[in-house]
Amino acid sequence: MEEKQSRDEPWAEVAFRLAELAEDRIDYQTAQVYYDRAIQLAPDNGFYLNEAGSLANTLSKYDTAIEFFEKALALVLKTHGPDHSDVATSWSNLGIAWKYKGQYDKAIVYYEKALASHLKSFGLEHPKVATCWSNLGGVWANKDDYDKAIDYYQKALASDIKTFGPEYPTVAIRWNNMGGAWAHKGVHNKAMSYYEMALPVFEKASLDHMVRFVKGNIASLKKQSGEQ
Repeated sequence: MEEKQSRDEPWAEVAFRLAELAEDRIDYQTAQVYYDRAIQLAPDNGFYLNEAGSLANTLSKYDTAIEFFEKALALVLKTHGPDHSDVATSWSNLGIAWKYKGQYDKAIVYYEKALASHLKSFGLEHPKVATCWSNLGGVWANKDDYDKAIDYYQKALASDIKTFGPEYPTVAIRWNNMGGAWAHKGVHNKAMSYYEMALPVFEKASLDHMVRFVKGNIASLKKQSGEQ
């Protein structure tokens, strides 16, 4: 059995690389075929499972994504135990899939597991911890609990400012998220201030899609406020 796995591993890597190339071309159906082949040839490769799960999320095949992520989680738990960063990654991935399915309470459970693991591994001031806080903010916003969302977004924002400084795109994403939460609370002046902090960072970084997104948020907010 081990000899067969050894023979299959190079072919699994070829299939995986072909999947990556197809995904880069936005040929997702072909990518899925190659990911499935890679997993068939190397069923104990957690990295392949996680990448296939991420593509399944992109294709809105959330049950398939969850299946892949759960298999990846079982593998890394068996290999590394519950305190390894790869385990936290699998928990985060499961949180994302359950969030996309609209199962927000399940998503929160997995995001909180990932947060606890990353806090134990990296401490308070690490980008992975900030990402967990942002993920939790997003799912609480989905549940229309904007006070909790703002609390988590603020934690992520403060951490990323300390790590990257204020002129970094990730920080601008946090500002935009804060703006959205305050807008939903109806506090338009605070929402606008966060959008206006995010916009020049995206402009400076030439992230045109984010510039358009934030400008759309600002225009929507002005319309809600009765401004022209």
